[in-house]
Amino acid sequence: MQYGIKMSRMYAPPLGICRPQGLLLRTADLLRNSREHYEVAMCFYEWLQICSEILGSAV
Repeated sequence: MQYGIKMSRMYAPPLGICRPQGLLLRTADLLRNSREHYEVAMCFYEWLQICSEILGSAV
C-alpha cells in the first residue's frame, strides 16, 4: 500500500484522467494490467481527489 501512495504523490495525474471518459479508460487499464489491485485502487482514489480539486478550482 505504501508503494501505491508514494507513486500517486510522486506523479501528478495526467489532465486527461480528469475527464469522465478518461477516468473509465484509465481505471480499466490499471486494473487489467496490475496484480496489486488494492494499491492501484489507492493510487486512483488519490488521483480522483486531485482531479476534483483541479476541477473545483477551475469552476
